[in-house]
Amino acid sequence: MRIKIVRMPTQSMVDGIRLDGFHPGSSYEVGTTLAALFLAEGWAVPAEQDKPALPMSMAELEAEMIEPHNVVREAFPPGYEGRASNAGDQPRRRRGQRKEVDLKGKVKGKR
Repeated sequence: MRIKIVRMPTQSMVDGIRLDGFHPGSSYEVGTTLAALFLAEGWAVPAEQDKPALPMSMAELEAEMIEPHNVVREAFPPGYEGRASNAGDQPRRRRGQRKEVDLKGKVKGKR
């Protein structure tokens, strides 16, 4: 559905979708759920179908895709001096041999 934004949304995000990328005066082609939200809140009005709309992909709207450029993810907090993992420090565990069992649950090869 095509909508024309008449005022900025009062919320920056709804259900993981960023709303701060929509600008007043611009027309957008959006899904019916998002269009219903904008129309119900009074942020947009239905737009004429003959005027071109601005393309906006879902990747631009999804909050998970947008991260600040100055954020650095670290595996451990700064100053952490503990060991990273215990798994490499443990001796390898030996497993016993598998025993073949018949349909009755008896071990094959033994009497």
